[in-house]
Amino acid sequence: MGRWQFGARTWVRKPRDGRLNLYVVTPGIQYIVQDQKPFGFNLVINGLPKKPTAVLPFDVYWAVVLDPELDANIQDERDLIIYTQSTFKPDPDSGFVQFPGYEVLRRYLGIKTMADLRRFRRRRKSPELPRVIIVPAHFMVRASVREKVASKTAHR
Repeated sequence: MGRWQFGARTWVRKPRDGRLNLYVVTPGIQYIVQDQKPFGFNLVINGLPKKPTAVLPFDVYWAVVLDPELDANIQDERDLIIYTQSTFKPDPDSGFVQFPGYEVLRRYLGIKTMADLRRFRRRRKSPELPRVIIVPAHFMVRASVREKVASKTAHR
């Protein structure tokens, strides 16, 4: 994505429970893709391997913020899941670009109109949408990860 390569990609039909999850959360500030329409994203994983150097498969999911009022830089799976369980009512007059993650919706998920989002409604006739949607990317990456070490800053 952008100039970053996060691991070897393999196409898979369905995610498996035995694999770790890697969420590409947009918008985010961890990585910025400079393009005609720049956008940012964060990578969130749901666990660490037992061996820090192990190369493991991760099922990849797109996690896209839809709610324009959600001003959160999501970096935790727990928060991500909580936001998917709450809803909001989009402004029908604002169009598709009201969604903070519209660039990823358009580029990677083929969602280009308000009508394309109907499948994500909790109830058929309700205008409400989840604040965040999680969609399988239908591929996995083989990668190694390590725990982020807090930087040591001298306080005087």
